[in-house]
Amino acid sequence: MSIATVARKALSLQKDPVFRLLVVMTALLGWVTAMGLGGLVMLQQTYQSWELNQASQFSVYLRSDASAQTMANLVVDLETRRGVEKVEKMTDGAVTALLTPLLGDDVQKQPLPQVFNLTLHSTADRDALRNRVLQDFPTAEFDDGNQLVADVGALVRAVQWAAAALVTILLLIMGLLVALTVRAGLRGQKRSLSIMQYVGATDSFLELIVVRQVLWRSLLGWVGALLLIAVSCAALWSSGILAGALFNPLLLATVALGPLLLTLTTLIVSWTTAGWVIRK
Repeated sequence: MSIATVARKALSLQKDPVFRLLVVMTALLGWVTAMGLGGLVMLQQTYQSWELNQASQFSVYLRSDASAQTMANLVVDLETRRGVEKVEKMTDGAVTALLTPLLGDDVQKQPLPQVFNLTLHSTADRDALRNRVLQDFPTAEFDDGNQLVADVGALVRAVQWAAAALVTILLLIMGLLVALTVRAGLRGQKRSLSIMQYVGATDSFLELIVVRQVLWRSLLGWVGALLLIAVSCAALWSSGILAGALFNPLLLATVALGPLLLTLTTLIVSWTTAGWVIRK
């Protein structure tokens, strides 16, 4: 039997109950981490797609009795403005459908406003467009997609920060778990450690033995996390929540590789802790 084999058996952390749970903890924490990071990716991509659509929208609401000729002249003028790509008047049916959730059955009793939807380029001067409309229709009201984008963007960023904080907490929990496991395991085998140091085993050699054990358990936990992720994605797919999102390469890479953050944390913490305990 080689010296390396004897050393590995002498410094085995298997006797520590927490070490035996390391695979389970890594799998569970890895699964939560992957779901959190995957949710971040989906949220960001959905927001970006929605933002591109909303940022170009600008709606004008006029009274129901607005002059048809004045409106026609206004449309012609707006279409010539810089940054205005399209001006489209909503049909009465579309306006009714838009107002029904707000007014219910009373929408049939109310005069319908005249609504124009403008599709704008980023170069459009929205203030100038408002002023032009107000020249002919002082009571006009506006729905600017830019303000909605700003409000929703603030909410999305808050959710992203919360998710990032959750992932950070999970990494700290994993690091603390590994540090306690390595420290308790090595202190419980202090006699074996002292003997190997006495016969000439280097600190780096002893550190490597410990780190390999922890890293191997962490990788097994990563595989377990992948199995949990696969089951979760299958459940979400069958329920229709993902709706094709599984074919997104970035999302797939995030949920598959995200739990490796725990493995990286495990590697760094186990090496640092083992080195500190052995040298001490």
